[in-house]
Amino acid sequence: MAKKKEVIPTVDELADRIREAMKNQGTYSPDLEFAVINAATNYRLLLIARKDVSKLSKTFYLTYTREGHKDYKEHPLVKTIDRVQSSCSASLKVIGLTLEQLHVAEDDPFMKLMEGVANIAKG
Repeated sequence: MAKKKEVIPTVDELADRIREAMKNQGTYSPDLEFAVINAATNYRLLLIARKDVSKLSKTFYLTYTREGHKDYKEHPLVKTIDRVQSSCSASLKVIGLTLEQLHVAEDDPFMKLMEGVANIAKG
């Protein structure tokens, strides 16, 4: 059985989803279009980074110094996902939304992880 290929929505599709969520909240205004596009772009980058990170088997890699000593480095994707999550959250906050309000699938493990992290942060 072939594995189902995950299709990441385009920036325009995500912008439409963001506009719809904002309209449902009564917060949409055409004046916020730049912020909507920025949020959609950051959200797409988050989805791409999440897909790439899911392929990792380790969060580090091994290099060697000139002297031949082992040197463990954090995988660049770990840094990328952290940066992209922060950017995405910040851009959505500007327009008054959260990732949970945009996500369609309720059983998504990533969203459950994000909710767990948010709950821990709240104390």
